[in-house]
Amino acid sequence: MIRSKAPAALVAACITFIAASATARDAAYTAAFNARSLALHNQHRAQHHAPPLSLDNALARGAQSYAEKLAASGTLAHSRGNYGENLYMSVGRSFDAEALADAAVNGWYNESRSYNYKRPGFSMQTGHFTQVVWKGTTKVGCGAAWRSTRYVVVCRYAPAGNELDAFDRNVLRP
Repeated sequence: MIRSKAPAALVAACITFIAASATARDAAYTAAFNARSLALHNQHRAQHHAPPLSLDNALARGAQSYAEKLAASGTLAHSRGNYGENLYMSVGRSFDAEALADAAVNGWYNESRSYNYKRPGFSMQTGHFTQVVWKGTTKVGCGAAWRSTRYVVVCRYAPAGNELDAFDRNVLRP
């Protein structure tokens, strides 16, 4: 057993400082991630004649909490709620905040290559893309979490997109 000669108050102060530094670093990461995610969503939406989204703090808090749950469990499954939801997971590499936002949002948007505008509708191959550009959606909140080299992104949308019989009015050609 190793005994420290440092006074208990000094040890407690050091632990508090380390925890506060980690919290500040996490807050900075989250802020940068959310700013980049929102900018990318709005960039892609503009290409499809959809109005810009606004950041919704309640959606973001819920998305952050769920991202942490998924990262801890190592699973990827949609939650059940009154919102749209996109999920992303990457294993094996680390990301800074902007790179993680790029990977998730651009990955979802890249599904647009498979979308059939002549036969608009839902498809498992394009559902993330259609939610990103859904014209009727006005708010988004995203969260990111990681455990080791497992990164998880959750974005939630309101009102939810991907409504049957509404694709032709909400997923517009670029």
